Parts: sequence; structure tokens; C-alpha cells
Amino acid sequence: MRMLNIFRQKLKAAPRNVVFAAVLIAVGTIHASILLPAAVRADLDGIGSCEEYVPFIVGAALFMYSLKLGLVWLMILGRNWARIVFIVICVLGIPGFIRAAAGAGEMFSRSFGEGLSIVLLASTDYIALFYLLTRASGEWFRKGGMKRNASDTASGYEE
Repeated sequence: MRMLNIFRQKLKAAPRNVVFAAVLIAVGTIHASILLPAAVRADLDGIGSCEEYVPFIVGAALFMYSLKLGLVWLMILGRNWARIVFIVICVLGIPGFIRAAAGAGEMFSRSFGEGLSIVLLASTDYIALFYLLTRASGEWFRKGGMKRNASDTASGYEE
């Protein structure tokens, strides 16, 4: 319960850019996890009969979703290294973003909702990245988020 109270304090102290980026990342991640079964089915339809890959695909996706939600938590707590890890993940994901953007035309031809969903999903992390790279966000992260105080240390929260 104390960790939740600390999280609420940090959320109130964080700049709007950081909060907006965290919400975008969390919503995009939850949206992606809801679409995971359909995405796995579509990938397997293109490959053929490869059911043995399903556990790996699902496991890798769940690991990435957990990692991203953990990074959101740590970014709200003011951890600059979490922001840097997210930036690296976004840079490494550029080829996937380009692939998703290129395939969006085909998705739109099948279903407008599906195409829009893919475009929004692919762009949420990069919109969040923009907000994390603004001057206000950078200054807040460099200061270590909200200044550490006695209540943070007393509750067991330390750098």
C-alpha cells in the first residue's frame, strides 16, 4: 500500500508530458495485449502450420508487455534510466514500425477499424517518445523526479 501511495505522489509531481507519455505507453501496451491472439493467428496463417511457435510468440510478447509496463512504473517514479531503456526499445523497434505502417494499407482495405487500430498501436510508443524527449520531461528526469524527502526514505523507498 505504501508503494501505491508513493506512486500517487510521484504521479502528482510529474510533469504533464511524462504522465501523458506513461498513459500512452500503458494504453498501447494493454491494447496490444488484447490484440495478441488475433496477431498470432494472422502470423500463423501467413506461415502455414507452425503451432509450435505459438508459445514462443506469446511468451516474447508477454515479456515485452511486462517490461514496458514496468518501465512506465519506473518512469513515473522518476527513474531516468527507465526513460533511456524505453528510448532504446523504440529505436530498435523502428523497423517493426515501418513494417506496420507499410502493412496498414492492406489492413485498411480489409477493415477500416483493423487498419486504424494497427496505425494507432504502432504510433503510440513514438508519440510517447516525443513527450519523453521534451525539455520539461528531460529536466524532471535529470532532477531525479520529485526531490527525495524523508517520507520516501521512511517508507523504504531509496535511490
